[in-house]
Amino acid sequence: MIRNLLIIVTVMLLLTACSGNQQEKVDGQGADTIYTEKLVMSLFRANPDRALVVIDSAVSIGNVTQERGQYLKALTYYNGVGDMATARQLCKDMIASPAVARDTAMLESVYAMMVAISSSTGNEVELMHYATEASKLAHALNNPNEVATMACDIASVLEHRGQKAEAEVLYKKTIDELREVDSFYGVNAYHTCSKRLLHFLLDEARYDEMPPVCQAMLDRLNELADHPEHFEIPENLDLNDYVDFALGQTYAFFCAAYATMGSKDEVRRYEAEMRRTEWSHTLDCDRMMVTTYLAIGDWDELDKVFARSEASFKDTLSHAFLVNLINKSLASKRRGRTIEALDLMERAYTIKDSLDNRQMQEQLAELATVYHLQEEQVARQEAEANARFFRLLTIAIIVGLLAAIAFAVYFFYKRRETNKKNHVLAREIAEAIKYKEMWENSQAYSSTLAGEDSLPGEIEETGESGISVDNEETEEVSLFQQLREVILRDQLYLDPQLDRQALVERFNLPKERIGAAFSKGSPFKSLIDFLTDCRLPYAAKLLTERPDLSVADIARQSGFSSADTFSRNFRQKYAITPTQFREQQEQS
Repeated sequence: MIRNLLIIVTVMLLLTACSGNQQEKVDGQGADTIYTEKLVMSLFRANPDRALVVIDSAVSIGNVTQERGQYLKALTYYNGVGDMATARQLCKDMIASPAVARDTAMLESVYAMMVAISSSTGNEVELMHYATEASKLAHALNNPNEVATMACDIASVLEHRGQKAEAEVLYKKTIDELREVDSFYGVNAYHTCSKRLLHFLLDEARYDEMPPVCQAMLDRLNELADHPEHFEIPENLDLNDYVDFALGQTYAFFCAAYATMGSKDEVRRYEAEMRRTEWSHTLDCDRMMVTTYLAIGDWDELDKVFARSEASFKDTLSHAFLVNLINKSLASKRRGRTIEALDLMERAYTIKDSLDNRQMQEQLAELATVYHLQEEQVARQEAEANARFFRLLTIAIIVGLLAAIAFAVYFFYKRRETNKKNHVLAREIAEAIKYKEMWENSQAYSSTLAGEDSLPGEIEETGESGISVDNEETEEVSLFQQLREVILRDQLYLDPQLDRQALVERFNLPKERIGAAFSKGSPFKSLIDFLTDCRLPYAAKLLTERPDLSVADIARQSGFSSADTFSRNFRQKYAITPTQFREQQEQS
């Protein structure tokens, strides 16, 4: 039985060890993380499905950690697939992960993505929350560029909520702080925040406040272009391309500011500067210059911008196409083409209704996606909980089996030791009983030779036992010896009813003398102790010689009133039970 238990435990331990090795294999990280990420970054826009397959494979073989793989998948869903709901849920799962919480660089990236997703979906509540959390983390990491970026996002939310004074204060405060940051990322954050402030001033029709902001942007960019050694330029950055892009946007803001103030000469001057940049050939430039051309009434340029924009649209059901229609309607209205303006505005409203309906459908689809993702998450958590439960159950079973084996070994060992002790004890009891019988026989023989076969009494007569009772002066010791001899010789102790009164009647002696004979003239405290001392050896002999008799039968034949009394006295005297004594005698 023990051998079978050991085999079972060994098999279970091997299975557990194999499971642990497999887990370590899955959780381990390889050295190909950088290569895998580069491959994903090259695929996630052009071939997002392939990028997702690469990420799953990299995670499964250990080239990328589970958390990093989840981040790359979120990035792919956001920038490649355009599935904002899945990207958002993946980011939320990462934020809740203890492993991501310990990796501050990863957490900062996840917060930035959540801000971008919230901004793209127009969820101002989420944008405010994650921008605030990202700002706190950036402060803790001493990253002023990220602090400024998040501050701009928060200011945009305040602006959209109508808290324009608070938004303006935050824009200006952030710009002032970024003036002292001498790094490329500081200049880029300064440029971004300044553009947000310029849009704010343009919407508020505070056109005269725009040129100083533009000039400050221009000075900062010229400083970067003229003295790049003073700034920390990233290795993979083409500084000329960046400066060209930033200068083009700055000149476009100059044009918008002076156009709304009616200064056509200034508009033409800065427009000429803008046209020297490569950025001026982009659609982004066209969209920014619409405000300028509307303000100065340059319809020819407007028609060219509208034509280039319409040629670029692949989907007429888009926000960009809607803005283009509204701008064309405004231009037609200012040119006096009322019917054309009305037609364009009607088309714009139709597209807006369609966009609203599509947005509602996308929101419903997003909610459905979130619901399914939550279902999958719950199912995954349940599976993980079940796996943990079975692991714990396996461990508990193994521990229980080991404890049972240990207990069984201990039990058999103790039983073996007890049997050894009982065997020795039984042999010693049998020898002691044998020596006692020999001693009693010798004592009886000596008494017979000495003529001590009569017991003196108070009257001169001989009872049926042959005891003389004519001498009251007999000592208690002598009286005990004579009583003992008769009780042993005639086996009176085998009578369960034998007591002091029975001896009084048998030997015709006073009750007090018989009591004194046992309490004062013997090594026993009382008659019952003497009788028990006589009965126990007799019972031990029966246990050895009469295997056909039960313990209860032996108790009755030995003079005990009950089997319980017999067992209790036997164990008290010999430190072993009658049953154990019999078993050891049978094994001898």
